[in-house]
Amino acid sequence: MTHTDFNSSRDLFRQLLQSSPDPVWIVDDSKFVECNDVAVRTLGYTCRDELLNVHPSILSPPTQPDGQDSFVKAERMMAIVREKGAHRFEWKHLKADGTSFDAEVTASIVELESHPVIYCVWRDLTAIKQAEADLQKREKQFLALSTMSSDWFWSQDEAFRFTEFSGAFANDFTPPANTLGKTRWELNVELTPEQWAAHRAILNAHLPFRNMEYPITGDDGEVRWYSINGDPRFDETGRFTGYHGTGRNISQRKQLELTLITSDARMRYLVQAIPDLVWLKDSEGIFLSCNPMFGRLYDAKEADIIGKTDYDFVDKELADVFRAHDRSAMAAGVPSVNEEWLTFADDGHRGLFETIKTPMLDEEGSLIGVLGIARDITTRKAAEDQIQSLAFSDPLTGLPNRRLLIDRLKHALAATTRHQRQGALLLIDLDDFKTLNDTLGHDQGDLLLQQVASRLRACVRQSDTVARLGGDEFVILLEDLSQVNQEVATQAKAMGEKVIAALNQPYQLDGSSHHSTASIGVTMFDGNHMENTEEPLKQAELAMYQAKAAGRNTLRFFDPQMQAVVSARAVLESGLREALVQHQFLLYYQAQVNSEHQITGVEALVRWYDPRRGMVSPAEFIPLAEETGLILPLGQWVLDTACTQLARWASQVTMAQLTVAVNVSARQFNQIDFVDQVLDTLKRTGANPHRLKLELTESMLVSDIEEVIAKMSALKGRGVGFSLDDFGTGYSSLAYLKRLPLDQLKIDQGFVRDILLDPNDAAIAKMVIALAESMGLAAIAEGVETQAQRDFLASLGCHAYQGYLFSKPLPLEEFEALAKRA
Repeated sequence: MTHTDFNSSRDLFRQLLQSSPDPVWIVDDSKFVECNDVAVRTLGYTCRDELLNVHPSILSPPTQPDGQDSFVKAERMMAIVREKGAHRFEWKHLKADGTSFDAEVTASIVELESHPVIYCVWRDLTAIKQAEADLQKREKQFLALSTMSSDWFWSQDEAFRFTEFSGAFANDFTPPANTLGKTRWELNVELTPEQWAAHRAILNAHLPFRNMEYPITGDDGEVRWYSINGDPRFDETGRFTGYHGTGRNISQRKQLELTLITSDARMRYLVQAIPDLVWLKDSEGIFLSCNPMFGRLYDAKEADIIGKTDYDFVDKELADVFRAHDRSAMAAGVPSVNEEWLTFADDGHRGLFETIKTPMLDEEGSLIGVLGIARDITTRKAAEDQIQSLAFSDPLTGLPNRRLLIDRLKHALAATTRHQRQGALLLIDLDDFKTLNDTLGHDQGDLLLQQVASRLRACVRQSDTVARLGGDEFVILLEDLSQVNQEVATQAKAMGEKVIAALNQPYQLDGSSHHSTASIGVTMFDGNHMENTEEPLKQAELAMYQAKAAGRNTLRFFDPQMQAVVSARAVLESGLREALVQHQFLLYYQAQVNSEHQITGVEALVRWYDPRRGMVSPAEFIPLAEETGLILPLGQWVLDTACTQLARWASQVTMAQLTVAVNVSARQFNQIDFVDQVLDTLKRTGANPHRLKLELTESMLVSDIEEVIAKMSALKGRGVGFSLDDFGTGYSSLAYLKRLPLDQLKIDQGFVRDILLDPNDAAIAKMVIALAESMGLAAIAEGVETQAQRDFLASLGCHAYQGYLFSKPLPLEEFEALAKRA
């Protein structure tokens, strides 16, 4: 009988299947062909179709606890059912999340349209198995400690006959003569027939029992109360082998309970002090006492409640439930626990309460009623239910699902507000995924999704989140990025390109190679500009659609302006790398003159001529070179070119006395082998080290000053000079300044520009000049553009200048012509 055939009988069994509180399965031809919703939930799946038409061993670990192969054993169990008509056995199942649980399977043959199928019912044995394991683990401890505790240990065989008492005599309990081999109801235990019937029903069902309380009259005529706990025992095949448990003398507690009942003052103190609902009824359900909290339930005072029953305050249906619970507790002779919804009549509050009802006895041991205590567990239950119901993972890929993503995004937004750092969201949609599903099937589509998930995990940092929204949509959440928009955009773009490259690699789907691409939408976020967690998702989705419209297999930013910035930066970086390879950089020279207008040296300044864009401003490409690390090969090229020219000028009379100043970046200077690089360049080019001057910035002094001094001293010892560029704008620690082997201080053009207008600029320039003179250093002013500026600087004692007043930066040929004319 196929799954299609069984559908014709679905209506016949629908009510039976769905009404069962336990998982129910129908097996035909060694495959599951139908199940109820409880089975789907128990295994942690979302759709029944995922479980049908599969062999039972597919939903099991490879082997069962007894070591048998799951497939082989499943076939054997089904054969037994077909042979005997019914069979009960234990089975270990696997849930969707990979965890396992033990179940008792009751299987029987039923006829569907004259066709025999196997009807299976599962009962989760997790709690029982855990209890068995715990009891077995503690059994030795119980036996060893029984003489030191207030409990004793007992055991019974499968016919409920006592086989052992341990520690009984040491714990105020002497078993009656000839106890071994007898059942409990054959002893002098004083229980009513109803109590015995309830207890034997538990035993016959092989269920654990707790706090069974009963009195025994000893040979001395004294009545003693005992409380026993018992658990069923099963062998490795699941066969019931008896009970074992503990017993305790509770006579003192029973005496205290009786004292509390008979002492009105103590009882009133108890019920008034406890914050829960407390009440006392007689055996007929008539209220004898209650506390104010219970009065709220019926919006009545204690005096108006005493003497009445539940039927006087609530409808008959609810009163019947309360009365049934009372009778159950009194019949069992032990406290009973129920959970029930109660509505307060005084303010309408409705909550879930845990109610404990304890039978109450008088001094003679006769039942006088029941004591009830109810505690509001609404909040606790709501939290437990929420935790239980949360499905934070996508079952196919194991990635966080939308719910967990939203939760993490919420925390990320809050974190950006606290730490003033931004984040980014990348929405990834596979291109033409539907075509794959339609042509190769959903199983191949699932394989692709799993491989995509694995590749995305490999792309991100441990602190980032990769989630599956559903279908073929994935999200990457990047947190703790930069504070600067452009840097965040750069980081997000780098991640997007990394993802595209990873997803462009071929996929192996059941031995065949498949190619797939993805379109990515990117948005940046911070908590100050996002109203809710859905907003960045919507923005990323819009950007993703732009990527689709742009031809797919690409990424787009939500903000068009930022997209333009990112694109322009990418073009610039690509051009910069190409310029290094294509030798598009030029070295310009700006004259440095003395007070006699004689050219004493030059500063070598790098320029970039792009054949497509023309000259590119250094202010545009130098920061990018610093950020990308391209400043290292670029700086080495500048040093090589400047030293090569310095060596050529040495043979020209008009140029031989010139010094060449070369700017060195902090990243370049901080290289471990920087000194060797400079010395190697000097040796390779033949340049005179005494004519080379390296210009450093004050920002370099923030790093390891001892290392800075060591590198400068090593080069100084070979004749290389040093100028401190842009002096006065940065670190300027005189304590370190006097230790540096400098030759020159350079007054920053920012002070020179307004030196005639701003007294502060004039004062700073004067201070730099005076400081240089006191330390035996030369001073040079850059950015000198007018004769008035030059004259003012001369009046302050500065006699070396650089700026447009004398010459702008010039190509080599133009500078040499200028030098010869001068």
